[in-house]
Parts: sequence; C-alpha cells; structure tokens
Amino acid sequence: MATRALLLLSLLAWSCGEEDVEVLCADSACYTLHRDESSWKSAQERCKDNGGNLAPVGSAGEAARLRELLARDERAGPAWLGLALPRGHCVRPQEPLRGFSWVAGGAPGNFSEWASEPAVTCVSARCVALRPPGPHGPGGWADRACRSTLPAFLCKFSFQGMCGLLPLAGRGAVTYTAPFGVRSARLAAAPFGTLAEVECDGGRASAFAVCKGPLDGGGFAWHPPGPLCPVNCGSHNGGCQQLCLDVPGESPRCACRPGYVLAADMASCVPEDSCHPNPCQGSCRALPGGFECGCEPGYALAADGRGCSDVDECESGPCQHQCHNFPGGFQCHCRPGYSPAGPAGHHCHDVDECAQPHACPQLCINIPGSFRCTCRPGFQRQSGGESCLDVDECLRDPCPGACRNFPGGYECLCPPGSLRDADGHGCSPGDAMPNSIPQSSGIPQSASSIPQSSTVILESSSIPQSSGIPRTAGTPWTTSIPRTLGMPTAGLGVGSDEHSADGPRLLLYYIVGSLVAILLLLALALALVACRKRAAKREKPPAKNAADNYCWVPEQPESRGERSSGRRRPPPPRAMRPLLPLLLLGTAALAQPPDPSPAGTQCLEHECFAVFWASRPFSDASESCERGGGHLMTVRSTVAEEAIALLLQNRKGRLWLGLSLSPSLSCTEPSRLLRGFRWVTGDHSTDYTNWALPGQRCGERCVTVSRELGWEERRCEEPADGFLCQYTYGGSCPHLASQRAVPVTYATPFGARGADFQALPPRSVAFVPDLGLELRCEDGDDAGPRWGRDTPGAWPCELGGGGCAGTCAEESGRPRCSCPEGTVLGPDGRGCRSPCEGAQCQHHCVVAGGSFLCMCAVGYRLAADGISCEDVDDCTSEPGPCEQKCLNTQGGFECQCHSGYRMVNGHCQRLPPCWEAPCQQRCEELPDGYRCGCFPGYAVDPRDATLCRLHCNATECPAVCDAEGACECPEGFLLDGDDLCVDMDECDSGHCEFNCTNTPGGYQCHCPPGYYLLGLDCKLDGDGEEASSGDLEPELHDPVPSRPPPKEEQLHPGVLVGIAVSALLSLLALLALGFCLARKRCRSHGSMDYKYSGPHEKELGLQPVPSAQKP
Repeated sequence: MATRALLLLSLLAWSCGEEDVEVLCADSACYTLHRDESSWKSAQERCKDNGGNLAPVGSAGEAARLRELLARDERAGPAWLGLALPRGHCVRPQEPLRGFSWVAGGAPGNFSEWASEPAVTCVSARCVALRPPGPHGPGGWADRACRSTLPAFLCKFSFQGMCGLLPLAGRGAVTYTAPFGVRSARLAAAPFGTLAEVECDGGRASAFAVCKGPLDGGGFAWHPPGPLCPVNCGSHNGGCQQLCLDVPGESPRCACRPGYVLAADMASCVPEDSCHPNPCQGSCRALPGGFECGCEPGYALAADGRGCSDVDECESGPCQHQCHNFPGGFQCHCRPGYSPAGPAGHHCHDVDECAQPHACPQLCINIPGSFRCTCRPGFQRQSGGESCLDVDECLRDPCPGACRNFPGGYECLCPPGSLRDADGHGCSPGDAMPNSIPQSSGIPQSASSIPQSSTVILESSSIPQSSGIPRTAGTPWTTSIPRTLGMPTAGLGVGSDEHSADGPRLLLYYIVGSLVAILLLLALALALVACRKRAAKREKPPAKNAADNYCWVPEQPESRGERSSGRRRPPPPRAMRPLLPLLLLGTAALAQPPDPSPAGTQCLEHECFAVFWASRPFSDASESCERGGGHLMTVRSTVAEEAIALLLQNRKGRLWLGLSLSPSLSCTEPSRLLRGFRWVTGDHSTDYTNWALPGQRCGERCVTVSRELGWEERRCEEPADGFLCQYTYGGSCPHLASQRAVPVTYATPFGARGADFQALPPRSVAFVPDLGLELRCEDGDDAGPRWGRDTPGAWPCELGGGGCAGTCAEESGRPRCSCPEGTVLGPDGRGCRSPCEGAQCQHHCVVAGGSFLCMCAVGYRLAADGISCEDVDDCTSEPGPCEQKCLNTQGGFECQCHSGYRMVNGHCQRLPPCWEAPCQQRCEELPDGYRCGCFPGYAVDPRDATLCRLHCNATECPAVCDAEGACECPEGFLLDGDDLCVDMDECDSGHCEFNCTNTPGGYQCHCPPGYYLLGLDCKLDGDGEEASSGDLEPELHDPVPSRPPPKEEQLHPGVLVGIAVSALLSLLALLALGFCLARKRCRSHGSMDYKYSGPHEKELGLQPVPSAQKP
C-alpha cells in the first residue's frame, strides 16, 4: 500500500513539474514568458500574485525584447499583453492605443504596433495579445475577447536595480532564483533580491549569494561578492580554457588572452563585448575598444553619455491646438468643438454638432468649434430661448384682399372677380373664386408636416377653387384685410364660414343625444321584463323535497381503516398543527439511509479520493459526496486513474464517476472526447478517457468504472455497486514523522480513518495515545496548513519536530521552539512570524533585531506616536520650490501658473491673449487683452460680446445657406424666394402706441411731446417719470411674432340638451331597477337544488335532523 502511494505521489509531481517559463532581464525590469493556457484575467492575476503585471509595451526597445522572448520558444503562438479595453469604453481609431489602456497604469504613450485594427465596439471587453510573425501575416498586436484563452502570456517585473552575473573563480554552474519565483541558469542580469545557487565542480558543497543594494556608492552587488569555486592551477590547468593565474597572495583564477573575456562560468573565454552587461540606460552598441549608448525615441542622451533624459516634443509645436508632454512622448489635445484627426491625432477637425439628432428645434448651422440654431422660413426664434414661433405674415397686408395665416406661411383669399396667383400669395383679375376652404386640402393636416418654405405652390389645375390650407383645430388662423380697400369685414364672409362649420357639428350633437336616449329606454324595458319574470317564479308554491328533514354539516376526514370499522379518528389538537411540517421532515430524515464510511482513501497534496461500497443511484451518490464536502470523482489524467487502481484493489463491482450526459443531448456522441458527457463540476476539460464500449448509447446518461478501469455508460436511476468521491483542498498537512515509531491514527473530515496516510487535508485530526496528544490540521499562513493544538507551545520534539516552524529543542526537559534571525515566535509558541506582522506602521516597517521600526515614504515624516506619517508641506520651505504658485499634495507638491500662463519645462510662460479667449468666431489681440470679432455677414451679439449672429444693415440681404440648401435670415427678416432676405416691417403689427419707425431687423417707438416712452407705451409726464418725446435715443426692440390668441372653445347648447336628457333617462332607469331589487325574495336553502362551490365542497354531507331542529 505504501509503495503504491509513493508511486502515485511521484506521478503527480511528474505531471505538474516546474512551470515552463522563459526569462529576459534588461535595464531595471525582467520579462517572463509563461506557457500556460489562460484567459486575460487569470493571466493578469498570475503576474500580479508574483509582484508584476501583464507586460506593457511603451517603446520600440521594449517591443523588441518581448519579440525576442517570444521567439525563444519553438512553439510560436500569441501571448497576452497588459493592454485592455474595459466594457463600456469605446474604441477610438484616431488614437495610437485605439482607446485601450495599460493595466499597469501610466501615460498611454504614442508607441503602437498593431498587426490589425481592433474591432470597433463600445459594449464588450477586448484585450490585446502579441502575435508572432507567421503565415497569417506580420507579427504585432491583435485584439480578441478577454474571456478567450491563449497558450501563453507575458509578464513584466520592475526592480530598483540589477546585479551582473555572479563571478566564479573556477568551473561551476549557477542557478538564479528571481524574486518573482522563476529559476533559470540563463539570466544576463539578476534583479535585486535574486538568490544565486552555485554548484562547483569537484563535488564541493553548494554556495549561495544574494543580489543586495543599493550600496553606499550606488549600484547593486552580490553578497558575498565572490568569485566562488576556487581554482587549482596545478590540476588540469585549473579547469581554465586559456590561462590559469596563480599569483602569490591571491587565489588562483582563470584569465583570457587579449580580445577575450571570461564567460559566465569564469573558466571559458568568449570574444570581448563591451555591451555585456549593458552599461547604458538605453541601448548599447559595441565599438572597437569601447561602446556607444543610445536612447529610445522621445529621449536624448544625457551629459554622462550613458543615461537618457526626456525630450519635450511640445516645444516644437507638433499639435494644432494643445500639447501635453510626458516621459518618452507627447499627446495632442483639441479644444472643445473639435476632435483629433490626421496622423497620430496631431491635427484637429471641427465636430459637426448639427449631425447629432435633436441638436436644434428646426435648423442647425455648423460653425468652427460650435454651432448655431435657427428657424425655417416663416418662423422666428423666441427671444431668450431656442424655440421657433410662427411669424404672422398677414400683419404686413401682403394680399389685396383677405389673408389667412398658417404655420410657416400664409394664403391670400381673393375677392370676387379675381383669381389667386399660382404661389397663393397674390390675386389677379379673373373669374370669381369662392373663399371657403374645403377640408380636402392638399396641405398636410399636422403641424409636423409644415412645408419648409413660406411659399406654398398650388397647382390650380389639380385643385381648382381651393386654397389648399387645412382647417386644423389645433392651429389658430388669422384673417387680415388691407386697410386701403375700405370694405367692411362682414362683406368677406368670414362669419359665414364659421356658421357653416357649426351646422354639421350641431346635427352630430343631436344624433348622438338621441341614440343615447333610445339605448337607455331599451335597457329600462329589458330590466322591467326581467323583474316580472322573477316575480312570476316566486309566486309558484314550493314542491315538497326529500331533503327538508336534512341539513348540511361538514364531513370529518377519515382513513380507509376507519371507514371500514365505522369509527373516525379525531383530528390532532390545534396546538400540534404547527409542528406537523417539522415532524414530517424529521420522519423523512430518519427514513434517509446514513452516509457510509469510506472503504479506502488516497490523499495527495491538494486532493483526496475515497471509495464507498454502497448500492445507490447516481443522484444519491452525488449528494452523499457533496455532504462530505466533495463531489463524484473526475478522472482527467493517468494520475487519477492510478488512484482508482489503488482504491479498488481486486474487488469487483462498478462505481459511479462524476460524469453525466449534457441535458441538451438525448444520446451520446462518440466522435467527441467525452461523448457529450460533462463532469459534475460543470466543465468538459480532460486529458484522459478510457471508454470500455464503442458506439452510440441512448438513455444511459451516467458513467461507471470497474477494476479494469474501463468507463461504461449506465442509466442514472439504476443503482451501482458503489461510488468514488473526490475532495479538493488548498493544501495538506504532512504525515507526522516519529523517531521511535510512535503509533498515530488519523481521521479525515469526510469520515476516513487509518494510519497509512501520506498527506492529511485541513480539519483532519491525529490521535497519539502514547503521548496523550490530539492534534488538528489547521489552515495556517502563506506556508499552508500545519499541525496544531489549542495548548500553546511545542509538543515532544520526536513527533513532527514538536510542530515548530523553526527548530525544536529540549530545554530543562521541556520542548521549546526557536525561530531564525529576523523572526519571532507567534502567539501559539510554535509558528514564526516577522516582527512587522501586525505592526501598525502607516507606510513601511523595518525589522530591527527582534523588534521593528516604522518609516515613512519620501515627502512624509514620522509622527509623535512613532507609527503614523505626517505630510511635509514642501510649499512652506524657503526659498519656495515654484516660480508662481505652489500646491501642496500628499507626499509632494505641484507647481502651477497664474491665469494667462502655462507650464513649459518647469517654467511659467505667458500665453497669448487669444489662447483661452471664448470668442465664437474671431479673436483680435490688443495691448491690454483681446477683442472678439465675427465673419462677414455676422455681427457681435449685443447680449454677449463673445457670440456672433447674422446681421444685415439694409432692407434686403442675401440669405446664408448651408450645403443641404437650408437657408436662414437675420432676426427681423423673412426669406423671399430661395436666397433673398427681406426686412419685415414690424410697425404694421401695431407694437407702438403712437409713432413707429421701421429699421433693418427691428423697429423704434416714438412718443408725442408731453409723453415719455416706457417699454412700448407712452406715459404722461405727470406720472412722475422723466419726460421724453421718444425721439431721443429711441428704444430698439427685437421683432416678436404676433398672432391672435386661440378662441376659447364654448360648449354648444346642443351638447347641453343631450347631456340633460341622458341624465334624466339614466335616473329613471336606476329607480326602476332599485324597485325590482327591493321586491326580490330570498329562496329557501332546504331545496335539493342547493349548490355549493366553495373550496371545502368535498367536506360537506347531509345528516338527518329532528323536525324540531329545522330552521
């Protein structure tokens, strides 16, 4: 048994193995390539758990390193990068990163290497992978769904510095263990904190060194510094390839001839390369007798010839609007109303706000950086708002006769003896034409279909003698009669139109009222007939019934036995009724068979497998495993198969596995690996199958296994001979080793007991009778589960080292634990922890012997309590750190400039006055500021000097039209034709009380002597106000649309008559029905035709009662 368990453990270790990782370290960062199928999220978690992130690509040099790392592996395939687009963010094709962002944070940068453009989306999360070159195309970045899986991912780990290769004096092999958990013998540079293990030739013991720093003089170095593996020149040239130097007073060492340098093993010689290790911050190029350093784009070589400093690209003005510099690049920004355009978004393109729906109520005119709303011809903007109001053109008397206004235009009603012009805006002598307006007009009947032009052209041939204007109830109409005609208003027949429309309406009212009255009379007659029939039935004498001597009583529940014996069981007491559900549940629990104990168990590091020989169907077996904290066993590899062989031994029988057919399938699919089955864990992943029988099966939806290890389909409802359970844990406690073979018995949380366990899951118990101990496997710290007990301190050291995390020793006959340097005993007296564990330090904690010290980050100082950190106000230092304004921040400060200045290379430079000017169209710089201007055809808005509006200083001006042919005019003008704006004479609308002077786009009111102007009215001087004739500086008014208020709807007398008649008839009908209901008599319940439809109808029965008890 023990031999088979050890074999199983070895197979598990072989199947897991060490992770396949490639490492490349350069500058101050290390990059790793992990070959492991994973999604983007799980890959990022893996990198983050080791102290890094998925690799960003901020420069061409960094991209070259990642391509080199990807090319090292012959299994070329895409690998995840740290570039992602969260859900709800949109792809922006004009930006270098297309709207994606680096998971490590920082500025986006201008570098990109897209192999194909990402899919444009705003609703799904997208992530980026590095694709190697191949038949599918060139290598580069490619996006895909974040939930998809890739065979590899790239991580980046940043460090304070690097150590070079560990020097060796003789032959040996060095294995480096990086802080991010990767072991490699091929590092070109080792990051800070790396542990180097050296195995020297000759069988000497291994040596160790650690990369420490920073040193007093800067930099990082190995401790101990080496060289390791001493050389003996007297034996085989000391193992040196070329020269072996044995200088008196020094240790022997290997050396090379000129032009060569020692290799990493300190014995071989390679051609001299001054660039390894890289002495430059950027790139290095080897030269005869030296080297030359270079920098990535966006950086310039520093004065020392090795470092790189950022270049401020914004000084050259690469952006059309605004430029933001950051280390290694810059980014262009556009002013409001513009969007990035052109290569790399350096230029700005005006945004057409008018393309957005509902930007304006009617018409929208796009202007550079903004837009302007206007109204269609025949409408005018409301003063102080965005709405468009109809202009009443009839107020200008444009017709020789009557004029009818409608939204967006007007129509002339010609007098008898004249014909209407083709455009409907004039009359010419001809035959008489009626003024009535038929309802079958060709003009749309809703305000939403108003024509776009104030001119309504009607075909006289198609609609003769029709004005084409609808009589819409919701749109008020106005009629204007020119004052020069001198004809009375009644002569135009306006009133006759109104009465002609009232005639049909009045007739409709009378018809509706009559119908209502007739219907009410018919309902009344039907009600009277029904009442008479009911009365006639009640007058008939009731027939003698066989049920007169019986009454209805509830029937008591009874069982079959009671019915046969004639006795009834009394109902349970009322107090017991609430307990009935609990009693039923308890009875069901007692009826359920108890869970069996495992007949055999095998536990590994993270999993336990148990066999139960109990005949049960699949569902009961699955529930039994789940009650123990596991599930039916999944067999995904040969390791699990070997575990089954160990559990079954030679016993016959078939046992349930954790496989069931997917609910969507009725038969198996032999072409698929799992034949359409899925594990009870809900997935289909496996590297192993062992089906016993070929072909398709229907109705057999579950799987069993036998000692021959073959899988066989079986009906789920049929009981199998047993089942296999699997329990998964985060870790395990080891077998308790004893120096004198003290017997130990173990008990697992799922019921297995025994002494032959190699690993025990958490919550297991170990019984040691000889020592009087009962130990528990408890979840510990990051080291995993450990054996422990409630009593603090060590138990006898002979059993499992006394439970000590460090060392266990007997002191004065009692066991005691001790911890390595830099750690102290934990509260349980067995574990070891850092003194900083549980420390309340706000920023950093530093171990000092057996205690700790709190330290603060740069920009902070330690507070008086010794644990908190206080911010240092850098702005209060003398002299101040900034030229103009200093803003203190947590842990630092920020320099700012006054208004009118901007920060350039840490200095404040004055901005041109127009740089931040809010001018809508033009800006003119002045010695003391700026002045806003407008394009030709526009004038400065008197209400806001930064805005512009259309302007015309004549009675006629050309209209301003956009690309779609929509034209607009200044306020106070009307569109006449297609492209001409004509001034509207507002004085004809009678806005002024006395005198009115029309001006282009407006009007002026004047008062006679002895009056002064107040608004639009003239007031007498005696009101106490200062007198004014109105001729001095007359007030200028914007035109306002004038339209008569809608006529109030009055209720017609016909409607009142119909309502009164209907109410009277309804009252009579209600009185008649009430009279009939009052005379209704209830029927006797003694009749046999009594019906009952209640919920307890089955519980009623008839029993004979004496005549005296009848009601």
